[in-house]
Amino acid sequence: MTGQVPFRFCTVASASHYPGLVALVNSLRLVGHREPVTVFDLGLTDRQRAEVGTECEVVAPDGDALHPWLVMPQVLQAVPPGVTVYVDSDIIVTASLEAIAERARAGDVCAFADRFAERRFSEWQDLLGLASAPRVQPYANAGFMALDTARFPEFVQRWRELCDAMVSRSISVAKLDVGDPLTWPDQDALNALLMSEVPPEQVAVQPAEHAAQGPWELSKTRVVDVRTLACTRAGQPVKLLHAFGVPKPWQPEARTSLPRSAYLMCLRRLLTGDDVAIRTTEPPAPWLAPGVRGTTALHLATATTALRARTKRR
Repeated sequence: MTGQVPFRFCTVASASHYPGLVALVNSLRLVGHREPVTVFDLGLTDRQRAEVGTECEVVAPDGDALHPWLVMPQVLQAVPPGVTVYVDSDIIVTASLEAIAERARAGDVCAFADRFAERRFSEWQDLLGLASAPRVQPYANAGFMALDTARFPEFVQRWRELCDAMVSRSISVAKLDVGDPLTWPDQDALNALLMSEVPPEQVAVQPAEHAAQGPWELSKTRVVDVRTLACTRAGQPVKLLHAFGVPKPWQPEARTSLPRSAYLMCLRRLLTGDDVAIRTTEPPAPWLAPGVRGTTALHLATATTALRARTKRR
């Protein structure tokens, strides 16, 4: 990479998402990424900051903290201009992202299509003051993005202004209305801009098979080697495991709805492995604990979830 512009990773985390943050950073290091990682602190504890601070730069929001869904453009502005790879803290990286960073270095905005939402609203033009009507193109998931922020400062600023303007909106995962053009406020604003104010030749939608999104795809993804995190789905290598939705696999509420998945297998390895970059002292959920006790709890929780699912189908 001699002579090339370096890149950095950034993410957002609160105290409740700390296990996911640890897993994300540890996964980056295990697959070979040594680039800097910036964490936007939305309420980490002092102990969590100290632990993750051994590998990451931790920065505070500018002013009052917004809803986590609205801060991503602020995160992109909080790091030095240049090639930046944003990754949600409920994602595990299972392979090098260098090729995607190269696309961003060449001037593309890189993202993965959202596998569960196909959205485009003509109302976006008036609601968000777009320069033109949104064109037809894949709807991107905001959980991952790579771009050179030095090339797209106006785009990042526009996105931030749109997110800041929606701070008073009621945002609830439990009450999403897919008919509302702004039900996913940050993601809808992002896609409105990508479909209108970023030239189509600079929007690089990544191959869908390279990411496993949500419980169904994660359950169909095979962990080839848990030590290296290598994963495949339908014979294709997977780069990202994205555990979107609630509850998260590390949260106590997940006990009664914990399907066996590639994310869960890699999560346990990343929180308890003897070769990880960040060793957390926080007590894990029983199914994520090391040793025989954790293995037993994991098998019991996932077997119970599978039994409930089979019973419901009858």
